[in-house]
Amino acid sequence: MSCGSTRCGCGSTTPTRACGSPRGCPATPPSTTGRPRRVWPTSTGFRSVGSTTQPSAACGPPDEGEVRPMTHVASADGFTAMFAAKQDQDWSGGDQATSVSAGGHVYWLFGDSMLSAGETAAGAYPAGTVMVSNRILRQHGGDQLVNAVAGGGVGVPDPATHTPQNQERYWPQAGFTLGGKLYVLAQRVLAKPVGDGFTWAGVEMFRYGIGADGQLTLEAVVATPSTGVTGRRGVPASVQWAGEAVVDGGFVYVFGHVEADGNPYVVHYTYLARVPTGQVEVPSAWRFWAASTGQWVTQVSQWNTDPANQRDAIVSSQVSSAKVLGGRWVLLHKPWNGFGSTVYAETATAPTGPYTRTALFESPAGTWRGREYVTYCPQLHPEQQLASGKTLGSVAWNGKALADTMADADLYKPRFVEVVLP
Repeated sequence: MSCGSTRCGCGSTTPTRACGSPRGCPATPPSTTGRPRRVWPTSTGFRSVGSTTQPSAACGPPDEGEVRPMTHVASADGFTAMFAAKQDQDWSGGDQATSVSAGGHVYWLFGDSMLSAGETAAGAYPAGTVMVSNRILRQHGGDQLVNAVAGGGVGVPDPATHTPQNQERYWPQAGFTLGGKLYVLAQRVLAKPVGDGFTWAGVEMFRYGIGADGQLTLEAVVATPSTGVTGRRGVPASVQWAGEAVVDGGFVYVFGHVEADGNPYVVHYTYLARVPTGQVEVPSAWRFWAASTGQWVTQVSQWNTDPANQRDAIVSSQVSSAKVLGGRWVLLHKPWNGFGSTVYAETATAPTGPYTRTALFESPAGTWRGREYVTYCPQLHPEQQLASGKTLGSVAWNGKALADTMADADLYKPRFVEVVLP
C-alpha cells in the first residue's frame, strides 16, 4: 500500500505510511459475504485539460514480442470495473498499476497490496485482511486478472534482510522485455526507525522466465547502479533507477528520480540513463545523461551537484510512466504526487528531450463515498485497445488515512481515464 498521500510507487516529498500496515492480521481472512459489487464511472475525479491530437491507432511501446491489443475491455470505465471486481486472495487493492506487454501477455505491477476474502456488508475490508509487499497480476482472456507468478505469492520476494521491524521490501515499478524474458525494476524501501515513513534503499532488477501459459518464474536478481544506494534529498548521485524503462534503438532507457532540496517550486527531479540491450545485466555498462552539457557520462558523480536546481535532470518532476508512441517520447508525471492536482504529459522526439509540457487531466484529492482519498502515479497503457481510439491512462487512488482505506474496499484501486495525447 505504501500509502497515504505521498507514494507514487513513485515517490514523495515527505514519505509517510498513513495507511499503516495490517501485516499482523491472520493470513486467512474469514469467509465474508459482501455487498453487490459497485461500479463507478472513471470520470469521477477526472477532468480533461486541453489535449487535442488523436494518437495513432498503431501506437505502442517498442517491444521485442508481438503486442496483442486487449479487446475484451474497451473503455476506461470497463478497466476501472475490472479492477473493482478483483477482491480475493490474489489481490484486493494496491497502487502503482504499471502495465507491461510481454510475450503476448499483459502484466500489471503493484506495490503494497491488500488480500482479502471479499468485503463486509458495509463494504469494508473484513477482519483478517493482509497487506503484502507487492503483486504482479496477469491480464487473462482480456478481462480477468490472475496472479502471474508460478505457484502464487508475491511478485518480487522480500530481501533476505527483511524483518518485521524494518519492513524491508520491494515495490515493482517498471518492466521491459528482452530475449524473451521479463525484467522488472523494483524499488527497495525500508521503514524509518522512528515515526511513519520510509527510506529509498536502492534498486534491483528481477529477471523472469515467461511460460507458454504466461506464468512467471523468477530466474535472477540483478544489480543496478542504484544497488546499495540510499536516496538522499538534494543529492543527484543518490538517484533511484526505478521510475520507468523503455527499450528503443538497441538501448534500454531508464528513468530515475531524486528529491529536490531548497527549491520551493520543485519536489523531485527525473534523470535519464541508458544501457545497451546486450549488457542490461552489467551495471558498469550504464551511461548517464548530463543535460547541462548534453553528454552521456560514465558516473553519476560527474553530474552537477546543486541540490535545489539539479541542472542535469531532464524533467523537474517525478516521471512515473514513459512510452514511445508514434515516434515520440511521452512521459507522465503529477507534481507533488498526492498533494498535487494536475497530471502532465511531457513530449519530445528523443529521450533526452527537450520536452514540452502539456496539462493532460485533473486528478485532485477529494472525498468519495464519505472517505478522503489522494491520487498519484499516473500511467499510460497503450497496449490496450479502446473503442474510442484514445489512449488508456490510469492514476492510483488511496485513502488519506488508514481508516479511509480500510473502511471502503473499493478505494485503494486504480481509476482509469481515456486521454488524447498532445
